[in-house]
Amino acid sequence: MMPDYDENVDLVGRELLSRCSMDSSCISKFVGRHPNEELTQLWNDINSNKSTCFDKIPGISKPFINLFQAHSYNLLSSQDPFMRLLIPPLIKRLSRCSSKDVEALSKFFSPTKEIPLNELPMSSFSLGVNIIGSEMVSFDGNPPRWKEIEQQETGMFFTPRRVEFSHAIWDVWPRYKLDGTVGEYSPAPQKTKVPKVMILQGDLDASTPFWGAQWVSEKYKSIGWKGNLEFVKYPTGMHSLLKTECGFQVLESFILSSGQRVDKSCLMKQPELDVEGKTKEVQERSLRVFGTANPWE
Repeated sequence: MMPDYDENVDLVGRELLSRCSMDSSCISKFVGRHPNEELTQLWNDINSNKSTCFDKIPGISKPFINLFQAHSYNLLSSQDPFMRLLIPPLIKRLSRCSSKDVEALSKFFSPTKEIPLNELPMSSFSLGVNIIGSEMVSFDGNPPRWKEIEQQETGMFFTPRRVEFSHAIWDVWPRYKLDGTVGEYSPAPQKTKVPKVMILQGDLDASTPFWGAQWVSEKYKSIGWKGNLEFVKYPTGMHSLLKTECGFQVLESFILSSGQRVDKSCLMKQPELDVEGKTKEVQERSLRVFGTANPWE
């Protein structure tokens, strides 16, 4: 559901910042202060109409909170796993606001040319909107409480802020009727062999958060699937795990063994989040986004 999606995105973003606070190199950049506290202070200053670093960035306009939410959400939900690691440095730069920070932030928040919609093979924007409008905005067919959702979004650090778009789609886009299986969970079959099932889930997935998949796993186990359902947690994993070598390896082992074996060896070798920005991958993204190879300076 739309309100739940917004809230879950925000929680994943805050979890990323919490992991930064547990990393000695990252938390040292905030002088022992939790990044969430730094961001909360910035929020309070903006809402109190106090001068912030946003006021020094040329070419941007209010509301500044909406601007931050949109850009931070894009970093968090990017399919590039290194882009999200620029969020803690972004917060620090907004808080510190040195002349070099303003220069980097000006590049980060600079208006970009509209990118034409190029649909990927076997994908359809129209079909996606039809599914979202019919199944993911409201279960009961009644219009969501738009004003409440908009107010809820205001207090979030990370959110796509899609109320205006979703509202417009809801009013004009034809929706199909939901069938009787919505919200239902099928118990394990009694007269046939129970098939093997695997749920592979990244624990930093902003699109379909970890705890949602975990809840579904426990739900199915409670209705007869226990012993036939394998829940696999992918450390620091994002969305679209099958695009990763390790994610594909896990799935391949499950399929080739008819569900009898899951090779999780690669999961133990996943690198820690490079919140310090030491790897060339993070430095390349920082150079592209901030104009400096060091995301923090």
